[in-house]
Amino acid sequence: MVHNPALLYVGAGTDVRPVQRYSHIFKTFVYVDGLPSSEYYQDRGVTKEGMISEMKKVLEKEGCPFRVVTPRGGTHAADILQCGNSQIFYFFDTRDTDMWGNNSLAEFLDKHVTTIYMAGYFPTISKPIPHLRELIYTDGCSPCYAEHESMWAFDFRNLKHTGILDYEAVDETLEFFVDCDHCGEVTRTAGV
Repeated sequence: MVHNPALLYVGAGTDVRPVQRYSHIFKTFVYVDGLPSSEYYQDRGVTKEGMISEMKKVLEKEGCPFRVVTPRGGTHAADILQCGNSQIFYFFDTRDTDMWGNNSLAEFLDKHVTTIYMAGYFPTISKPIPHLRELIYTDGCSPCYAEHESMWAFDFRNLKHTGILDYEAVDETLEFFVDCDHCGEVTRTAGV
């Protein structure tokens, strides 16, 4: 049994859905993103402070008291964000391919991560994560994740897979768009 199991979200940006959905299961969330220094966002004015502010706005709107516990201190430390009883250890400016080069992050991967949350980005996992048991991903993506099998150092098909739905109501006809964050496919489905 893993002491203090954690959920890993690579490419998290300002997405707080895992905290909203799974804080009753996890008290530790490990967020990893190449932002704000990623070359993809250098000219867009993205800042760490702006990202934290956006997360705070969404979580506090839902009644979750939010505060920054520890600002980043040194090259390998995480920013620690508190939301209710949950903590988000956010490793900004960290690429998925560099995760094991960060000693603090490598310790989470080796000792605490039991679940990976994927929505929009399929990370490269270059080493096995010893306690990994489950993948949670946006519904409709599971077939398209198969194309990325070679990006992981282990067979992810042996893990528990949990698909999630992100619905957006179209109109009063109770039809919905199901938007796959990974492959971008949008399908229209009848509501219940």
